[in-house]
Amino acid sequence: MEAARIADGTAGAPGRPGIAARWRRLSLLGRFSLAGGVVMVAATLIAGQFVAGFMRQNLINQRAAATAFPIDSVLLPELQPLASARVLPPANRARLDGLMTPEELGDDIRFLEVWLPDGTIAYSNSDELIGRRFDLPSAAGVAFRGELVAGFSDLHAGEHTSRGFQRPFTEIYSPIRGYGGREVIAVAEIHESVDRIAPALAGVTRQSWMTVGAACLTLALSLFWIVKAGSETIRRQERELSANLAQARALAERYRVTRLRAEAASRAVTDLGDRLLRNIGADLPDGPLQILGLACLKAEVVRAGPDPAARARALDEIETHLGQTMQHVRDIVRGLVLPEIEDLPLDAVIEAAVASHRARTGAEVAVENLLPALQAPGRVNICLYRLVEEGLNNAFRHGAPGTARLCARLEEGALVVALDNRIADRPPAAMPGRRAGLGLKGLEARIEALGGTFGFTGEGGAARLSMRLPLSGAAGHG
Repeated sequence: MEAARIADGTAGAPGRPGIAARWRRLSLLGRFSLAGGVVMVAATLIAGQFVAGFMRQNLINQRAAATAFPIDSVLLPELQPLASARVLPPANRARLDGLMTPEELGDDIRFLEVWLPDGTIAYSNSDELIGRRFDLPSAAGVAFRGELVAGFSDLHAGEHTSRGFQRPFTEIYSPIRGYGGREVIAVAEIHESVDRIAPALAGVTRQSWMTVGAACLTLALSLFWIVKAGSETIRRQERELSANLAQARALAERYRVTRLRAEAASRAVTDLGDRLLRNIGADLPDGPLQILGLACLKAEVVRAGPDPAARARALDEIETHLGQTMQHVRDIVRGLVLPEIEDLPLDAVIEAAVASHRARTGAEVAVENLLPALQAPGRVNICLYRLVEEGLNNAFRHGAPGTARLCARLEEGALVVALDNRIADRPPAAMPGRRAGLGLKGLEARIEALGGTFGFTGEGGAARLSMRLPLSGAAGHG
Protein backbone atom coordinates (compact mmCIF):
# COMPACT_ATOMS: atom_id res chain seq x y z
CA MET A 1 0.00 0.00 0.00
CA GLU A 2 2.77 2.45 0.91
CA ALA A 3 4.60 1.62 -2.31
CA ALA A 4 1.43 2.39 -4.29
CA ARG A 5 1.06 5.71 -2.47
CA ILE A 6 4.64 6.60 -3.28
CA ALA A 7 4.13 5.58 -6.91
CA ASP A 8 1.11 7.80 -7.45
CA GLY A 9 2.56 10.71 -5.50
CA THR A 10 0.11 10.58 -2.58
CA ALA A 11 2.58 9.55 0.10
CA GLY A 12 3.49 12.17 2.66
CA ALA A 13 2.52 13.43 6.04
CA PRO A 14 -0.79 12.12 7.39
CA GLY A 15 -3.71 14.29 6.32
CA ARG A 16 -1.69 16.13 3.70
CA PRO A 17 -2.26 15.57 -0.05
CA GLY A 18 0.59 14.16 -2.14
CA ILE A 19 2.48 15.99 -4.85
CA ALA A 20 0.33 14.56 -7.64
CA ALA A 21 -2.87 15.55 -5.81
CA ARG A 22 -1.60 19.09 -5.18
CA TRP A 23 -0.54 19.33 -8.83
CA ARG A 24 -4.02 18.32 -10.02
CA ARG A 25 -5.58 20.97 -7.79
CA LEU A 26 -3.57 23.74 -9.46
CA SER A 27 -5.17 25.80 -12.18
CA LEU A 28 -3.77 25.93 -15.70
CA LEU A 29 -2.05 29.21 -14.86
CA GLY A 30 -0.56 27.74 -11.68
CA ARG A 31 0.77 24.70 -13.53
CA PHE A 32 2.26 26.87 -16.25
CA SER A 33 3.85 29.22 -13.73
CA LEU A 34 5.44 26.34 -11.83
CA ALA A 35 6.53 24.15 -14.73
CA GLY A 36 7.25 27.05 -17.07
CA GLY A 37 9.26 28.82 -14.37
CA VAL A 38 11.48 25.80 -13.85
CA VAL A 39 11.96 25.31 -17.59
CA MET A 40 12.56 29.01 -18.17
CA VAL A 41 15.19 29.23 -15.41
CA ALA A 42 16.96 26.17 -16.79
CA ALA A 43 16.80 27.56 -20.33
CA THR A 44 18.09 30.92 -19.10
CA LEU A 45 21.05 29.28 -17.37
CA ILE A 46 21.92 27.16 -20.40
CA ALA A 47 21.47 29.98 -22.89
CA GLY A 48 23.31 32.45 -20.65
CA GLN A 49 26.21 30.05 -20.21
CA PHE A 50 26.39 29.44 -23.95
CA VAL A 51 26.14 33.11 -24.95
CA ALA A 52 28.58 34.23 -22.25
CA GLY A 53 31.07 31.54 -23.31
CA PHE A 54 30.68 32.54 -26.95
CA MET A 55 31.22 36.22 -26.19
CA ARG A 56 34.21 35.48 -23.98
CA GLN A 57 35.77 33.29 -26.64
CA ASN A 58 35.13 35.94 -29.27
CA LEU A 59 36.82 38.56 -27.10
CA ILE A 60 39.80 36.25 -26.53
CA ASN A 61 40.08 35.58 -30.27
CA GLN A 62 40.08 39.30 -31.00
CA ARG A 63 42.73 39.82 -28.35
CA ALA A 64 44.74 36.89 -29.74
CA ALA A 65 44.68 38.32 -33.27
CA ALA A 66 45.77 41.71 -32.01
CA THR A 67 48.63 40.13 -30.03
CA ALA A 68 49.78 37.36 -32.38
CA PHE A 69 50.32 39.27 -35.60
CA PRO A 70 52.88 41.77 -34.23
CA ILE A 71 54.75 39.01 -32.38
CA ASP A 72 54.72 36.74 -35.43
CA SER A 73 56.55 39.40 -37.43
CA VAL A 74 59.28 39.36 -34.79
CA LEU A 75 59.43 35.58 -34.30
CA LEU A 76 59.24 34.59 -37.96
CA PRO A 77 62.91 35.36 -38.91
CA GLU A 78 64.32 33.73 -35.80
CA LEU A 79 62.36 30.46 -36.23
CA GLN A 80 63.13 29.82 -39.90
CA PRO A 81 65.97 27.37 -39.10
CA LEU A 82 63.32 24.96 -37.86
CA ALA A 83 62.31 24.40 -41.48
CA SER A 84 65.38 22.13 -41.85
CA ALA A 85 66.49 21.39 -38.26
CA ARG A 86 64.91 20.47 -34.96
CA VAL A 87 67.19 22.72 -32.91
CA LEU A 88 67.59 26.49 -33.10
CA PRO A 89 71.09 27.89 -33.41
CA PRO A 90 72.43 29.54 -30.21
CA ALA A 91 72.37 32.97 -31.84
CA ASN A 92 68.67 32.70 -32.66
CA ARG A 93 67.93 31.48 -29.14
CA ALA A 94 69.84 34.43 -27.71
CA ARG A 95 67.89 36.92 -29.80
CA LEU A 96 64.61 35.28 -28.72
CA ASP A 97 65.69 35.51 -25.09
CA GLY A 98 66.34 39.20 -25.65
CA LEU A 99 62.84 39.66 -27.00
CA MET A 100 61.22 38.07 -23.93
CA THR A 101 61.67 41.13 -21.78
CA PRO A 102 59.08 43.61 -20.51
CA GLU A 103 60.82 46.32 -22.49
CA GLU A 104 60.30 44.47 -25.78
CA LEU A 105 56.95 42.67 -25.46
CA GLY A 106 55.45 44.31 -22.39
CA ASP A 107 54.42 42.99 -19.01
CA ASP A 108 51.52 40.88 -20.30
CA ILE A 109 53.59 38.38 -22.33
CA ARG A 110 55.03 36.03 -19.70
CA PHE A 111 55.98 32.80 -21.48
CA LEU A 112 56.75 31.60 -24.99
CA GLU A 113 57.02 28.03 -26.25
CA VAL A 114 57.73 26.89 -29.79
CA TRP A 115 56.24 23.46 -30.57
CA LEU A 116 57.36 21.00 -33.20
CA PRO A 117 54.81 18.66 -34.77
CA ASP A 118 55.89 15.68 -32.60
CA GLY A 119 55.32 17.57 -29.32
CA THR A 120 58.93 18.60 -28.80
CA ILE A 121 59.50 22.10 -27.46
CA ALA A 122 62.15 23.68 -29.71
CA TYR A 123 62.31 26.89 -27.70
CA SER A 124 60.97 28.25 -24.41
CA ASN A 125 61.96 31.15 -22.20
CA SER A 126 61.89 28.47 -19.49
CA ASP A 127 65.18 26.81 -20.37
CA GLU A 128 64.35 23.52 -18.63
CA LEU A 129 61.62 22.81 -21.21
CA ILE A 130 63.79 23.14 -24.31
CA GLY A 131 64.19 19.79 -26.01
CA ARG A 132 61.58 18.05 -23.87
CA ARG A 133 58.69 16.24 -25.42
CA PHE A 134 55.09 16.46 -24.15
CA ASP A 135 51.65 15.51 -25.40
CA LEU A 136 50.90 17.97 -28.16
CA PRO A 137 48.04 20.23 -27.01
CA SER A 138 44.93 19.90 -29.12
CA ALA A 139 44.96 23.63 -29.82
CA ALA A 140 48.53 23.30 -31.11
CA GLY A 141 47.38 20.51 -33.44
CA VAL A 142 44.73 22.87 -34.85
CA ALA A 143 47.38 25.59 -35.26
CA PHE A 144 49.60 23.17 -37.25
CA ARG A 145 46.70 23.13 -39.77
CA GLY A 146 47.15 26.87 -40.24
CA GLU A 147 44.59 28.35 -37.85
CA LEU A 148 45.09 30.86 -35.05
CA VAL A 149 43.73 29.39 -31.79
CA ALA A 150 43.23 31.09 -28.43
CA GLY A 151 41.93 29.91 -25.08
CA PHE A 152 42.68 29.55 -21.41
CA SER A 153 45.68 27.49 -20.29
CA ASP A 154 45.19 23.97 -18.99
CA LEU A 155 46.92 23.96 -15.60
CA HIS A 156 47.03 20.14 -15.67
CA ALA A 157 49.13 19.97 -18.86
CA GLY A 158 52.59 18.52 -18.37
CA GLU A 159 54.48 21.60 -19.56
CA HIS A 160 52.58 23.68 -16.97
CA THR A 161 52.74 21.30 -14.01
CA SER A 162 56.47 21.09 -14.44
CA ARG A 163 56.66 24.85 -13.81
CA GLY A 164 54.03 24.85 -11.04
CA PHE A 165 51.49 27.15 -12.70
CA GLN A 166 48.84 28.23 -10.14
CA ARG A 167 46.89 30.83 -12.11
CA PRO A 168 45.55 30.56 -15.64
CA PHE A 169 46.84 32.50 -18.63
CA THR A 170 45.40 33.03 -22.05
CA GLU A 171 47.15 30.84 -24.56
CA ILE A 172 47.63 31.93 -28.17
CA TYR A 173 48.72 29.26 -30.64
CA SER A 174 50.05 30.93 -33.78
CA PRO A 175 51.27 28.92 -36.83
CA ILE A 176 54.83 29.72 -38.08
CA ARG A 177 55.35 29.18 -41.80
CA GLY A 178 58.60 28.88 -43.69
CA TYR A 179 59.75 31.43 -46.25
CA GLY A 180 58.34 30.89 -49.68
CA GLY A 181 55.90 28.20 -48.67
CA ARG A 182 52.62 27.54 -46.98
CA GLU A 183 53.93 24.74 -44.80
CA VAL A 184 53.68 25.29 -41.04
CA ILE A 185 57.08 24.49 -39.58
CA ALA A 186 56.30 25.26 -35.93
CA VAL A 187 53.63 26.67 -33.61
CA ALA A 188 54.35 29.52 -31.21
CA GLU A 189 52.47 29.30 -27.89
CA ILE A 190 52.24 32.71 -26.27
CA HIS A 191 51.11 32.96 -22.64
CA GLU A 192 49.49 36.29 -21.85
CA SER A 193 48.29 37.48 -18.47
CA VAL A 194 44.49 37.79 -18.13
CA ASP A 195 44.76 40.87 -15.93
CA ARG A 196 44.41 43.28 -18.83
CA ILE A 197 41.37 41.61 -20.38
CA ALA A 198 39.75 40.53 -17.07
CA PRO A 199 37.54 43.68 -16.84
CA ALA A 200 36.51 43.23 -20.48
CA LEU A 201 35.72 39.54 -19.88
CA ALA A 202 33.67 40.41 -16.80
CA GLY A 203 31.80 43.10 -18.72
CA VAL A 204 31.07 40.79 -21.65
CA THR A 205 29.88 38.07 -19.27
CA ARG A 206 27.65 40.46 -17.36
CA GLN A 207 26.21 41.96 -20.53
CA SER A 208 25.55 38.50 -21.98
CA TRP A 209 23.71 37.34 -18.86
CA MET A 210 21.68 40.55 -18.72
CA THR A 211 20.71 40.25 -22.39
CA VAL A 212 19.72 36.61 -22.10
CA GLY A 213 17.90 37.24 -18.82
CA ALA A 214 15.96 40.19 -20.24
CA ALA A 215 15.00 38.20 -23.36
CA CYS A 216 13.88 35.18 -21.33
CA LEU A 217 12.00 37.37 -18.86
CA THR A 218 10.19 39.16 -21.70
CA LEU A 219 9.30 35.81 -23.27
CA ALA A 220 8.13 34.41 -19.92
CA LEU A 221 5.93 37.44 -19.22
CA SER A 222 4.44 37.30 -22.71
CA LEU A 223 3.64 33.61 -22.34
CA PHE A 224 2.35 34.21 -18.81
CA TRP A 225 -0.18 36.78 -19.97
CA ILE A 226 -1.24 34.59 -22.91
CA VAL A 227 -1.71 31.56 -20.66
CA LYS A 228 -3.42 33.75 -18.02
CA ALA A 229 -5.95 34.96 -20.59
CA GLY A 230 -6.47 31.40 -21.82
CA SER A 231 -6.82 30.11 -18.25
CA GLU A 232 -9.43 32.75 -17.43
CA THR A 233 -11.30 31.89 -20.63
CA ILE A 234 -11.27 28.19 -19.73
CA ARG A 235 -12.40 28.90 -16.17
CA ARG A 236 -15.20 31.14 -17.44
CA GLN A 237 -16.27 28.45 -19.89
CA GLU A 238 -16.13 25.83 -17.11
CA ARG A 239 -18.39 28.00 -14.97
CA GLU A 240 -20.77 28.48 -17.90
CA LEU A 241 -20.74 24.76 -18.66
CA SER A 242 -21.39 23.97 -14.99
CA ALA A 243 -24.28 26.42 -14.95
CA ASN A 244 -25.65 25.00 -18.22
CA LEU A 245 -25.27 21.47 -16.87
CA ALA A 246 -27.11 22.39 -13.67
CA GLN A 247 -29.81 24.09 -15.74
CA ALA A 248 -30.07 21.05 -18.03
CA ARG A 249 -30.38 18.76 -15.02
CA ALA A 250 -33.07 21.00 -13.55
CA LEU A 251 -34.93 21.03 -16.88
CA ALA A 252 -34.58 17.26 -17.13
CA GLU A 253 -35.99 16.89 -13.63
CA ARG A 254 -38.85 19.25 -14.44
CA TYR A 255 -39.52 17.30 -17.63
CA ARG A 256 -39.51 14.04 -15.67
CA VAL A 257 -41.93 15.45 -13.09
CA THR A 258 -44.13 16.93 -15.82
CA ARG A 259 -44.11 13.63 -17.71
CA LEU A 260 -45.09 11.73 -14.58
CA ARG A 261 -47.84 14.26 -13.86
CA ALA A 262 -49.06 14.01 -17.45
CA GLU A 263 -49.13 10.23 -17.21
CA ALA A 264 -50.99 10.44 -13.91
CA ALA A 265 -53.43 12.99 -15.39
CA SER A 266 -53.99 10.74 -18.39
CA ARG A 267 -54.72 7.80 -16.13
CA ALA A 268 -57.01 9.95 -14.00
CA VAL A 269 -58.93 11.16 -17.06
CA THR A 270 -59.31 7.57 -18.20
CA ASP A 271 -60.50 6.53 -14.75
CA LEU A 272 -62.87 9.51 -14.69
CA GLY A 273 -64.43 8.51 -17.99
CA ASP A 274 -64.79 4.94 -16.82
CA ARG A 275 -66.40 6.09 -13.58
CA LEU A 276 -68.86 8.35 -15.40
CA LEU A 277 -69.85 5.47 -17.63
CA ARG A 278 -70.31 3.23 -14.60
CA ASN A 279 -72.42 5.91 -12.90
CA ILE A 280 -74.64 6.28 -15.97
CA GLY A 281 -74.86 2.49 -16.27
CA ALA A 282 -75.85 2.26 -12.61
CA ASP A 283 -78.26 5.23 -12.68
CA LEU A 284 -80.29 4.06 -15.65
CA PRO A 285 -81.16 0.53 -14.36
CA ASP A 286 -81.64 1.63 -10.75
CA GLY A 287 -83.91 4.57 -11.52
CA PRO A 288 -85.63 5.24 -14.86
CA LEU A 289 -85.62 1.66 -16.13
CA GLN A 290 -87.15 0.25 -12.96
CA ILE A 291 -89.89 2.89 -12.98
CA LEU A 292 -90.54 2.33 -16.68
CA GLY A 293 -90.83 -1.41 -16.01
CA LEU A 294 -93.34 -0.72 -13.27
CA ALA A 295 -95.27 1.59 -15.61
CA CYS A 296 -95.38 -1.19 -18.21
CA LEU A 297 -96.91 -3.56 -15.64
CA LYS A 298 -99.53 -0.96 -14.79
CA ALA A 299 -100.29 -0.60 -18.50
CA GLU A 300 -101.12 -4.33 -18.61
CA VAL A 301 -103.44 -3.83 -15.64
CA VAL A 302 -105.24 -1.03 -17.46
CA ARG A 303 -105.56 -3.11 -20.63
CA ALA A 304 -106.97 -6.14 -18.80
CA GLY A 305 -109.05 -4.43 -16.09
CA PRO A 306 -112.82 -4.23 -16.65
CA ASP A 307 -113.45 -1.65 -13.90
CA PRO A 308 -113.21 1.95 -15.18
CA ALA A 309 -112.29 3.19 -11.69
CA ALA A 310 -109.39 0.70 -11.47
CA ARG A 311 -108.16 1.71 -14.92
CA ALA A 312 -108.23 5.40 -13.88
CA ARG A 313 -106.19 4.65 -10.77
CA ALA A 314 -103.67 2.64 -12.81
CA LEU A 315 -103.37 5.47 -15.32
CA ASP A 316 -102.68 7.91 -12.49
CA GLU A 317 -99.95 5.64 -11.17
CA ILE A 318 -98.46 5.31 -14.67
CA GLU A 319 -98.39 9.12 -15.00
CA THR A 320 -96.68 9.41 -11.63
CA HIS A 321 -94.06 6.82 -12.57
CA LEU A 322 -93.35 8.53 -15.90
CA GLY A 323 -92.89 11.85 -14.10
CA GLN A 324 -90.40 10.22 -11.72
CA THR A 325 -88.58 8.75 -14.67
CA MET A 326 -88.31 12.16 -16.31
CA GLN A 327 -86.93 13.61 -13.06
CA HIS A 328 -84.31 10.87 -12.80
CA VAL A 329 -83.23 11.46 -16.39
CA ARG A 330 -83.00 15.19 -15.74
CA ASP A 331 -80.78 14.53 -12.70
CA ILE A 332 -78.47 12.35 -14.74
CA VAL A 333 -78.30 14.86 -17.57
CA ARG A 334 -77.68 17.71 -15.12
CA GLY A 335 -74.53 15.94 -13.94
CA LEU A 336 -73.29 15.51 -17.50
CA VAL A 337 -74.25 18.75 -19.18
CA LEU A 338 -73.22 22.18 -17.93
CA PRO A 339 -75.24 25.37 -18.36
CA GLU A 340 -74.17 27.75 -21.08
CA ILE A 341 -71.01 29.12 -19.42
CA GLU A 342 -68.34 28.90 -22.12
CA ASP A 343 -68.98 32.45 -23.32
CA LEU A 344 -69.35 33.99 -19.83
CA PRO A 345 -66.63 36.15 -18.20
CA LEU A 346 -64.78 34.63 -15.25
CA ASP A 347 -66.70 36.53 -12.55
CA ALA A 348 -70.02 35.40 -14.04
CA VAL A 349 -68.87 31.74 -14.03
CA ILE A 350 -68.32 31.98 -10.27
CA GLU A 351 -71.77 33.53 -9.79
CA ALA A 352 -73.45 30.87 -11.94
CA ALA A 353 -71.84 28.00 -10.01
CA VAL A 354 -72.74 29.51 -6.61
CA ALA A 355 -76.31 30.30 -7.72
CA SER A 356 -76.83 26.72 -8.96
CA HIS A 357 -75.56 25.32 -5.67
CA ARG A 358 -77.81 27.61 -3.61
CA ALA A 359 -80.84 26.69 -5.73
CA ARG A 360 -80.17 22.99 -5.33
CA THR A 361 -79.23 22.88 -1.63
CA GLY A 362 -80.45 26.13 -0.10
CA ALA A 363 -77.05 26.45 1.64
CA GLU A 364 -75.42 29.85 2.08
CA VAL A 365 -71.85 30.46 0.87
CA ALA A 366 -69.57 33.41 1.73
CA VAL A 367 -68.19 34.54 -1.63
CA GLU A 368 -65.26 36.92 -2.25
CA ASN A 369 -65.34 37.23 -6.02
CA LEU A 370 -62.44 39.49 -7.01
CA LEU A 371 -62.28 38.32 -10.60
CA PRO A 372 -62.68 40.93 -13.35
CA ALA A 373 -65.09 40.59 -16.25
CA LEU A 374 -62.34 38.84 -18.20
CA GLN A 375 -63.16 36.58 -21.12
CA ALA A 376 -61.19 33.31 -20.87
CA PRO A 377 -61.16 30.21 -23.09
CA GLY A 378 -64.16 27.92 -22.72
CA ARG A 379 -62.04 25.14 -21.21
CA VAL A 380 -61.00 27.49 -18.41
CA ASN A 381 -64.63 28.40 -17.66
CA ILE A 382 -65.59 24.72 -17.52
CA CYS A 383 -62.68 23.89 -15.25
CA LEU A 384 -63.53 26.81 -12.94
CA TYR A 385 -67.21 25.84 -12.83
CA ARG A 386 -66.43 22.19 -12.07
CA LEU A 387 -64.04 23.17 -9.28
CA VAL A 388 -66.56 25.48 -7.58
CA GLU A 389 -69.37 22.95 -8.09
CA GLU A 390 -67.42 19.99 -6.69
CA GLY A 391 -65.96 22.05 -3.86
CA LEU A 392 -69.34 23.39 -2.73
CA ASN A 393 -70.88 19.91 -2.97
CA ASN A 394 -68.13 18.48 -0.76
CA ALA A 395 -68.51 21.38 1.69
CA PHE A 396 -72.28 20.72 1.87
CA ARG A 397 -71.87 16.98 2.38
CA HIS A 398 -68.89 16.99 4.80
CA GLY A 399 -68.67 20.53 6.19
CA ALA A 400 -70.32 22.33 9.05
CA PRO A 401 -73.29 24.41 7.86
CA GLY A 402 -72.55 28.06 7.10
CA THR A 403 -68.71 27.67 7.14
CA ALA A 404 -68.07 27.50 3.41
CA ARG A 405 -66.05 30.46 2.12
CA LEU A 406 -65.07 30.92 -1.54
CA CYS A 407 -62.34 33.33 -2.68
CA ALA A 408 -61.39 33.88 -6.34
CA ARG A 409 -58.85 36.40 -7.72
CA LEU A 410 -56.22 37.02 -10.38
CA GLU A 411 -52.62 36.91 -9.18
CA GLU A 412 -49.68 37.56 -11.56
CA GLY A 413 -51.63 36.38 -14.61
CA ALA A 414 -52.95 33.25 -12.88
CA LEU A 415 -56.45 32.34 -11.77
CA VAL A 416 -56.35 31.55 -8.04
CA VAL A 417 -59.37 29.95 -6.36
CA ALA A 418 -59.65 28.70 -2.75
CA LEU A 419 -62.64 27.14 -0.97
CA ASP A 420 -62.43 26.73 2.84
CA ASN A 421 -64.83 25.11 5.28
CA ARG A 422 -64.95 23.49 8.70
CA ILE A 423 -65.36 19.70 8.76
CA ALA A 424 -68.59 18.57 10.47
CA ASP A 425 -68.78 15.85 13.09
CA ARG A 426 -72.11 14.56 11.70
CA PRO A 427 -72.37 11.97 8.89
CA PRO A 428 -72.23 13.33 5.30
CA ALA A 429 -75.45 14.99 4.16
CA ALA A 430 -77.40 13.67 1.21
CA MET A 431 -76.96 15.69 -1.96
CA PRO A 432 -80.39 16.72 -3.39
CA GLY A 433 -80.79 15.66 -7.00
CA ARG A 434 -77.11 14.83 -7.29
CA ARG A 435 -75.11 11.65 -7.63
CA ALA A 436 -71.33 11.30 -7.48
CA GLY A 437 -69.52 14.04 -9.39
CA LEU A 438 -65.99 14.34 -10.80
CA GLY A 439 -64.26 13.75 -7.48
CA LEU A 440 -60.94 15.22 -6.38
CA LYS A 441 -58.92 13.00 -8.71
CA GLY A 442 -61.01 14.10 -11.67
CA LEU A 443 -60.58 17.75 -10.73
CA GLU A 444 -56.83 17.33 -10.32
CA ALA A 445 -56.54 15.65 -13.72
CA ARG A 446 -58.59 18.39 -15.43
CA ILE A 447 -56.59 21.23 -13.81
CA GLU A 448 -53.19 19.69 -14.51
CA ALA A 449 -54.21 19.01 -18.10
CA LEU A 450 -54.54 22.80 -18.47
CA GLY A 451 -51.11 23.42 -16.90
CA GLY A 452 -52.38 24.38 -13.45
CA THR A 453 -51.79 23.07 -9.93
CA PHE A 454 -54.38 21.48 -7.67
CA GLY A 455 -54.34 21.36 -3.88
CA PHE A 456 -56.43 19.79 -1.15
CA THR A 457 -55.80 19.66 2.59
CA GLY A 458 -58.01 18.35 5.37
CA GLU A 459 -56.20 18.70 8.69
CA GLY A 460 -57.07 20.24 12.06
CA GLY A 461 -60.82 20.12 11.50
CA ALA A 462 -60.61 22.35 8.40
CA ALA A 463 -60.57 21.60 4.69
CA ARG A 464 -59.22 23.67 1.81
CA LEU A 465 -59.66 23.06 -1.90
CA SER A 466 -57.48 25.28 -4.12
CA MET A 467 -56.43 25.81 -7.70
CA ARG A 468 -53.83 27.98 -9.42
CA LEU A 469 -54.21 28.11 -13.19
CA PRO A 470 -51.98 30.33 -15.37
CA LEU A 471 -54.26 31.81 -17.99
CA SER A 472 -51.50 32.17 -20.61
CA GLY A 473 -50.61 28.48 -20.28
CA ALA A 474 -54.22 27.32 -20.16
CA ALA A 475 -54.99 29.16 -23.39
CA GLY A 476 -52.52 26.95 -25.24
CA HIS A 477 -53.66 23.61 -23.85
CA GLY A 478 -56.20 21.47 -25.66
